Amino acid sequence: MLAFAFIITLSFLALVLGVHTYSRYINPGLPGMKKEVIKLRSEARRMADELIPIDRNELDLLSAKVVNKQLKGRIFGRKSRGYITSIYDEPLLAFVVKRYPKRSKKTIYYVRSSNSEIVIIKGRKGAQLYIDGHPVGMVKDGKILERKQNRKLGELVSLPSLPEEVKVGNKKVATLNSDVDTKSVHPRLFTFINPVSADEKRVLLVLVVYKLLVSND
Repeated sequence: MLAFAFIITLSFLALVLGVHTYSRYINPGLPGMKKEVIKLRSEARRMADELIPIDRNELDLLSAKVVNKQLKGRIFGRKSRGYITSIYDEPLLAFVVKRYPKRSKKTIYYVRSSNSEIVIIKGRKGAQLYIDGHPVGMVKDGKILERKQNRKLGELVSLPSLPEEVKVGNKKVATLNSDVDTKSVHPRLFTFINPVSADEKRVLLVLVVYKLLVSND
């Protein structure tokens, strides 16, 4: 009788641990993924000292080059970190990406510049966007949609036989250079058409993250 009770207890503990492991490491909910963001922030902070501040001149020099290093860990997903650089190999954005097992379809993208952070939490129902800790909206199909009014904050617009347009609000600010998806050395990411404000730059950098990290995943 005692042996049977012991087996039942062990089975119950195994079940509890299994559910805990599944919900925390394999298919976490939004609260669990937000806790993971804190860990990713700590990792990226150690990389931030190398970053060059992004002013207008550096925006012009932003390249499509992603220096990416895969880290160990495959049972509960994969992690990578690296930099998005200028055409002169200067690190402009640092990122740490946490990819949960494929069947969960969940990924966290933590990206920071020298003075700001972007977090995209991607799940089955879409990708939630946070800038400097504040919820902004959703990122979907190259569009940034405001959280409350579903207003379009920015987008990448594909045009037949023409360079992809980059819009912030209704303002066309740049075109995406046609060689961005090639293996050319340090391709310049944008050709700017109009100047951008500080707020518009934040939106533009989210589109950079989407183009170079999220859409390529």
